Amino acid sequence: TPKPSSAASDVYKRQAPDSDGDERISMYEFGAYIKNYMKAYPHIPEEDYPTFDDFDRNGDGTVTFKEWQAYLKEQKAEAKSSKASQKGYEGLSKTADKSQSFAEMYRKLKAAGG
Repeated sequence: TPKPSSAASDVYKRQAPDSDGDERISMYEFGAYIKNYMKAYPHIPEEDYPTFDDFDRNGDGTVTFKEWQAYLKEQKAEAKSSKASQKGYEGLSKTADKSQSFAEMYRKLKAAGG
């Protein structure tokens, strides 16, 4: 998976992955979100981007907020080799840890970014 900097937060601020607000990310919503994510990281090969299955830990076809948090925590741990990456995931992970839903995390990221 790519090692994002603050651009990962910027992508999230432009488009929350849970576009219909039902507190679950469908494969369709993920596809729309990842398109914006890929634009933020054009230098990274497509095969290195996270997939829906990376987030959908229980394989039920949707990504819950808890699954999203778990993925961010895992990526934060893996990103320790790069300070920029660590900072990007650390910020997203901290915001996710302090939130109870996608909507709340999105509001916090938007407020922090202006």
